[in-house]
Amino acid sequence: MCASIKLGSHFWKRRSSLLDELNTMSESFADATGSIGWNEYLNNEHMPAESNRGYIPKDVGSTSSDEDQDDMDDQWDDWVEDASTPTLTLIHPSITVPSVEAALQHDLETHGFCFRSLIKKLKLDAIGRIKLINWIRAGPSNSRTKAELDHLLEDVDWLKQDSEEWLIPSLTDDEMLRFDFDEENDLHEAKPAARPTP
Repeated sequence: MCASIKLGSHFWKRRSSLLDELNTMSESFADATGSIGWNEYLNNEHMPAESNRGYIPKDVGSTSSDEDQDDMDDQWDDWVEDASTPTLTLIHPSITVPSVEAALQHDLETHGFCFRSLIKKLKLDAIGRIKLINWIRAGPSNSRTKAELDHLLEDVDWLKQDSEEWLIPSLTDDEMLRFDFDEENDLHEAKPAARPTP
């Protein structure tokens, strides 16, 4: 028991000594080069305020102005979701179109395939949609034929919730995976049905 206490005590003393050496070297380097020291780096004091929430630079103190806050808020106001990111269609042969909406529209108009209807038919949640999209993208030319998609059934093993197959993207930066079909469906359901004209 005493041997383990001595060994533990020695370990902590050595660790403390090494940290002191590292601090001294870091401060010497910082002084010589004009860069930041190790302690500043560990405390995130080298990061600008806008990239580190909660960080207040030493020279600002506690007198932050409303103008600074407004400037930071304006950065977020400029952010707009880009609805026109090029993506591939789902039906073989796939082509690149300006957006996910354009891809879905192309498949519907050109091939008579409605991805939203397939989602409803298979009763897919977000995970199921991700699996389906990745399975489609693993096909030739990152797509599948309309016949393959029309014959899918909801009891397909790889679509089951407990299966992890097809969760890894088959296509890098696939915009179809980022598309919020839930929000899209909510918008379509919220629209009142058009009344027939007499």
